[in-house]
Amino acid sequence: MSFFVMSARHHGEASETLKKVEKEKQDEAARLIQRTWKRFLDICVFQHFKNLLKMRKEGDPRLLMKSIDPKEAELLDAAAGINIRFRLGGVKYPPNIYYKIFTQRPIVDMCANSPRDYTKCPARQSAPRKRNGNLVEDGWYQRTENNGWRPLSIRFWRFTDPFTLADSERKVNFHFSKLKRIEEVEKNRKLKKLKWMTHMYYAGSLKAKEVDSETKILVQKATEGIIKSAEEEGVENVMEWEVDEILKWTNTLNFEEYIAYWKKLSTSSSSARFEDFRLQAIVKPYEFTETSLDGKAKLKLITSQEQNFRGTPASAGTPADFFPRP
Repeated sequence: MSFFVMSARHHGEASETLKKVEKEKQDEAARLIQRTWKRFLDICVFQHFKNLLKMRKEGDPRLLMKSIDPKEAELLDAAAGINIRFRLGGVKYPPNIYYKIFTQRPIVDMCANSPRDYTKCPARQSAPRKRNGNLVEDGWYQRTENNGWRPLSIRFWRFTDPFTLADSERKVNFHFSKLKRIEEVEKNRKLKKLKWMTHMYYAGSLKAKEVDSETKILVQKATEGIIKSAEEEGVENVMEWEVDEILKWTNTLNFEEYIAYWKKLSTSSSSARFEDFRLQAIVKPYEFTETSLDGKAKLKLITSQEQNFRGTPASAGTPADFFPRP
């Protein structure tokens, strides 16, 4: 009797174990289906946002800005050479759409030409460099960029967006010397190339084009030497032509073409291409004519005396003869 009881007990435990294993398999299958469905939805959402921004140097920037911020759209004209760039970003998914206004026209920062704080210096005080040989830049002009990435949403949420706040607090070094600014631009370009090459190297996608094993070893050693020199001694000890030569010998994308493509992606056309931005007023003698923004509709204000002489031929006299003298 006890034997049958033990067999039944073991059979029950085995069946419970089988049920538990089967339930775990069903749960795992349900989680797999759920993850696949979520992945499909995320891909659809991303494709939707991608299709919204699928433009390259297209679109009227003023019409785009008019639907975002009508007051700011009034400041965009053909002389400013404005274009708007859109990007996806944020700290959560689905991403937000951000925009930033750029200009292709040269801008002169008048305050950068005289960066010192002249209100705090006495009239007869000698320059700091003459006193101690060092140039003290305390209280000098510090440029602040107020044109960061802004979310394409209701204006109330713009001031609480973490990405916008972080971008607005970012300090931009703007030297008053033009030569110094050119050096900074070249340094930043070299730094971007070096970071790009380092990322491709550690990702394992930086490989030599040549099939020869000796060439591959030489390219790998040169790449490792440049990366090690940049990490230990600084970017200043790495020349830009060295990075360019390494990138030419590898199968990576062309960095210059990549940057040019990235700048054109999701970017509107320049406002200089649209002549409708220029407000033209056509004024004729004894007649006020003004063209609207679309250049088609016209408003004419004609006095009653001129209307009475509208049918008089031009040979009858000059327009001044039609009106009585005071």
